[in-house]
Amino acid sequence: MVNVCYQLGVECIEVVDYVIPQTDIGRLIGSSYSGFSIMGKGGLTENDNTVWDIVNVSVICPVKDAYKIITDSKIEKEYIRKAEQEQIPLVVAKRK
Repeated sequence: MVNVCYQLGVECIEVVDYVIPQTDIGRLIGSSYSGFSIMGKGGLTENDNTVWDIVNVSVICPVKDAYKIITDSKIEKEYIRKAEQEQIPLVVAKRK
C-alpha cells in the first residue's frame, strides 16, 4: 500500500471501516485521488472463503463523509434512505 500511495501521490489513507478483521476499507487523502475508496487485506487473514467474504459486502454508502459498509444481513434502511435523499449512488457487489 505504501508504494501505491507513493505512485499516486497520496499523503495517507483514512481507515473508515472493515469488511472482516484486517481487511479494511479506507479513503485516499491528499492528491487528485482524494476521496477514492480503497480496500486492503492483511497477508495472514485468509482462508478458502476470504475473497467471497469481501465480495459479499453488498452496499457501500457515504454517511457523514465516511463510508459505512452494510452487509446482506445488516442492510439498514436509514442509510439507504439517506443516500437516496442526498442523491448519492450506491455501490452494489454481488457474487456470480
